[in-house]
Amino acid sequence: MIGYRKKSVIYNLKLAFPEKSQVEIKAISKKFYHHFVDVFIEMIKSFTISEKEILEHYKFTNVEILNDLEAKKKSVVLLGSHYANWEWIFSLNLLVSSNGYAVYKKLSNPFFDKKTRETRGKYRTTLVPTKDIYKVISSNSKNNIISIYGFLGDQSPKINKVHYWSKFLNVKVPIHTGAEMLAKKNNLSIVAFHTKKVKRGYYESTFKLLAENPNDFKNYETIKINN
Repeated sequence: MIGYRKKSVIYNLKLAFPEKSQVEIKAISKKFYHHFVDVFIEMIKSFTISEKEILEHYKFTNVEILNDLEAKKKSVVLLGSHYANWEWIFSLNLLVSSNGYAVYKKLSNPFFDKKTRETRGKYRTTLVPTKDIYKVISSNSKNNIISIYGFLGDQSPKINKVHYWSKFLNVKVPIHTGAEMLAKKNNLSIVAFHTKKVKRGYYESTFKLLAENPNDFKNYETIKINN
């Protein structure tokens, strides 16, 4: 009804799909708003959802990829995006033994920051502010603590820190490279996950191993594979 950031939504859809008509663009935007509201409601449900419920609503098709790396004593950089439902990915910790860490931007409001950490951390996930993740990974690597570090990209990197550009949805954009850099420095395997919405309230994630040994690849090569 309100049309949250309506001008931005329409503008971005036209950039991404220049071949589509105005009618088609409006239809896509309407589906977006339906999904946007669904995710908002699901975020609220995250406060009370049980382990049994969340495993019914959010499934992983091939978690054995992570279990195999875990058996090899390999820590993982897990790459994803703010797509489908990004809150319930934290239920992954119910299916693996590795320590779970998620990189996040600390909220300015102390109350909501605490609530975010509590909700996202209910399944043994430790939220780490962006500025601290390098220190955490280095410490865990030195102490052989097998871990999974989740990076969910949703914002553009600062222009003065951009090292790599690529085309995304018909637009040349700066790409985050920090996760690959950390993986190479600490010899962490790189895995991406893609989530699809099966139906309202139900999601399915699939993992893709990009590099078991990232130093076997040239800089930014794993990013190209993920694209």
